Amino acid sequence: MATTIKIKRSTGTSAPSSLTAGELAYTGGAGAQGGAGSRLFIGNPADGSNLIIGGKYFTDMLDHVHGTNTASSALIVDSNKKINELLSGNIVVTGSSNTISTSSGTLTIAPTGNLIITHGGTIDLDAQANVMSIIDNNAASLDIKEGSTSYLKFVTTNSSEKIVVGQDTTFADDVSLLSDAAVLNFGADSEVNLTHVADTGLLLNSTSVFQFRDSALSIGSSADGQLDINADTLLEITAPTVQFDTDGQVVSFGADGDVTLTHVADTALRLNSGMALQFRDSAIGINSSTDGQLDIDADTELEITAPVVDINASTSVNISNDLKLDSDSAVLGFGADNDVTLTHVADTALMLNSSMALRFRDSALSVSSPSDGTLAIAADTEVDITATTIDINGNADISGSLGVGSTTMSTAKVSDLTNNRIVIAGTSGELEDDANFTFDGTTFAVTAATDITGDLDVDNININANTISSTNSNGDITLSPNGTGTVKVPSGYDDRSGQNALTLVTKGYVDAVKQALDIKDSVHVASTANVSLTAGSSGLEAGDAIDGVTLVAGDRVLLKNQTDASENGIYVAVASGGTPARSTDANASAEVTSGMFVWVEEGTANGDQGYVLTTNNVITLNTTDLTFTQFSGAGQITAGNGMTKSGNTINVVPDAVTLSVTADQIKLKGDVTTTALGDLLIGKASDGGYKRLAASSGGANYLLQLNSSGNDVEWTNSIDGGTF
Repeated sequence: MATTIKIKRSTGTSAPSSLTAGELAYTGGAGAQGGAGSRLFIGNPADGSNLIIGGKYFTDMLDHVHGTNTASSALIVDSNKKINELLSGNIVVTGSSNTISTSSGTLTIAPTGNLIITHGGTIDLDAQANVMSIIDNNAASLDIKEGSTSYLKFVTTNSSEKIVVGQDTTFADDVSLLSDAAVLNFGADSEVNLTHVADTGLLLNSTSVFQFRDSALSIGSSADGQLDINADTLLEITAPTVQFDTDGQVVSFGADGDVTLTHVADTALRLNSGMALQFRDSAIGINSSTDGQLDIDADTELEITAPVVDINASTSVNISNDLKLDSDSAVLGFGADNDVTLTHVADTALMLNSSMALRFRDSALSVSSPSDGTLAIAADTEVDITATTIDINGNADISGSLGVGSTTMSTAKVSDLTNNRIVIAGTSGELEDDANFTFDGTTFAVTAATDITGDLDVDNININANTISSTNSNGDITLSPNGTGTVKVPSGYDDRSGQNALTLVTKGYVDAVKQALDIKDSVHVASTANVSLTAGSSGLEAGDAIDGVTLVAGDRVLLKNQTDASENGIYVAVASGGTPARSTDANASAEVTSGMFVWVEEGTANGDQGYVLTTNNVITLNTTDLTFTQFSGAGQITAGNGMTKSGNTINVVPDAVTLSVTADQIKLKGDVTTTALGDLLIGKASDGGYKRLAASSGGANYLLQLNSSGNDVEWTNSIDGGTF
């Protein structure tokens, strides 16, 4: 059987006096503007008012040709989304002529955003006035753009009015700047400008230059009073005369002006220090390498054709190549009175006169012949002879020590040395051996305690101070005890204050961290709230109580509830008036890492529980907030919400309104003992729980409603809203 739903209804033209939220009503009387006939109403859930949501009055307005604007009717576009005309005030939009016009007055287009005009032809203004007005005192009063690129911008900012041309501009005729001191600016930030100097010329700014062809050819001024003309190949001056009108002027050559030619008034042209005049190539030149010295260089021959060469140098004459004296028995004389001479002995030698000497460095080093038949070699420290063989055909009288150095002696024996002992220099320089150091060609033995100062290299191992390192490229260092031997560290090694990220660890430490935890020594107690760390009045002094435990100086305490979570961590209680500090095993960033675990020994809330640091690495101590979370507990199970605990038993606490507990079952309160498809659970009166309402026996399309008494629910196939 079908279900009939009737809404509230009336044959008149008056609206219903009131409707509940979502309630519908209809007036069947004739519809008119300003009336309420032929309208569908609904109760507004927001404020309880009546809302008109439809009716015949409105559907009649839609009954005309689509696309035709009809008086007292709705606007409906045709299949092309068009309508023949629109009128608003004095504005007429006519579709057939593509025209927007006014029946009288001005047409104003004033968008709050951009005004976009898209056209496929020309903007025709030929029938209009010849003035276009733009906004005053604006940085972009009118900006003609293509996309985001500005082509022409009119700036009307007071005292800064200008027209900005944003792209290359081509002028087909003359361009005149009619203001004295007019400026042409170039570049995005106007870093180059050309200024008109009235009746004088054009001025280029600061160190900017005029360039020709490329950046290597330019004219500019790099400093006040200086004009720079730059060329990378050639500066061609075609004037018949180039004149320098000032005494003392300098002509500079080179990129850094390293060579200069200075005019010395009425005297000469002077090259700057160390420079040369070269001929043909760099081997032939004239220069002065030091003050007072003139150098003439040639790689083959210096030809002087003057009949007399008078050298009046006050210091020295340097000849950098061969000097030839072509006469046999030619003599070179030295000294004002020619007291020392060097005579050429034809086909034999050069001979010093009499007892003169050849000296080296000073008068103590010399070679001479003090008497006929005697050659004297004098030195105040050492005579170093590097020949591979020294052949002395006679007796050698050595009045001092003989240093052999690295010279190999075919036979040398010291009678008082013992076989296989290492020979060392004694305190007085004599050779002696030591029974504590022996070497038989295979084994080097040290039989007494020995201190080695400095590096000790053994194969690829270097020992220096406290460091043992390998010297070969990427060389390993292997510690290999024999048999079942192990490499051990001293007792208490894990707790040493010098431990850091590069320290070797013990097996006990590894056994602990292989659980993915960084296990610290246990703490006596853990905090339940913020603890003051103020020096002299902290909450970590002897006698203070935390979690029901009275502290003793030296107690380890886990702070996990600090207001500033970066203060959390392991601390040590101090005597009264002391300054609390972090424990030595957790007072550095490298020692406080994610997974740090600590056991709490005592406490009302935290005793016999383990806590782990769950803050992610990397941690910076005293900066990173630290979060400690309970990780374990000895027999600690707490009843959650809706449960109670008695000994080892957890009990559920029902609300006695909707739930009940019977024996080992938790069930809905009431008399529901069975259910079927489509059943509803209905609440019973006075917190009696629930009862079962079976599905309707009348079939499909039945609804649920309160009975006529209003105290129970029932199925029905009719809903009637009544009349008004």
